[in-house]
Amino acid sequence: MQSAFTLSCLLLDFNKPSKKLMEQIDHQETRRREMEVRLGKIQEDVVQIKGRQEDVDLQMEELEAARVELLPEANKRRMMHISVGPYTMGGREEDSPDNERPAHQVHISSFYMDTYPVTNQDYREFVNCTGQTTPIRQCFLPRCQSLRHLDGAPIAHRSRVGKGGAWHR
Repeated sequence: MQSAFTLSCLLLDFNKPSKKLMEQIDHQETRRREMEVRLGKIQEDVVQIKGRQEDVDLQMEELEAARVELLPEANKRRMMHISVGPYTMGGREEDSPDNERPAHQVHISSFYMDTYPVTNQDYREFVNCTGQTTPIRQCFLPRCQSLRHLDGAPIAHRSRVGKGGAWHR
């Protein structure tokens, strides 16, 4: 009888790892099913997000087209019209550099001139709307990346500034 008891104890001990292994396999199978459900939900979300992204892209294209259409008129409103006619170019000796003397009359065609200094952002808008090429197409140097915050800064330094920092007109 004792040998039968010992045999059954041995069989139970032998089956313990098998039972633990089966529990782990069952647990892993449950986790796999849960992951499949989560994956299915995520894939549905991706499809919805892609649909929304397409809608947003279409809206952005429409807005960009409207912006490009409105920009020339908006620019004219911030610009001053300079009429055709004679213009005295240069200056008197006492207040002009050598390369701006002597004063002489020239005839100019009409044109528009910005009332305020042109900023980097203004220049970018001009390039994007007209398709003009820039002297430097792209700059990937760290120095260029650090200047991205200067969109609102004037392209060139002020050359002729009056009292209080105002531009001469």
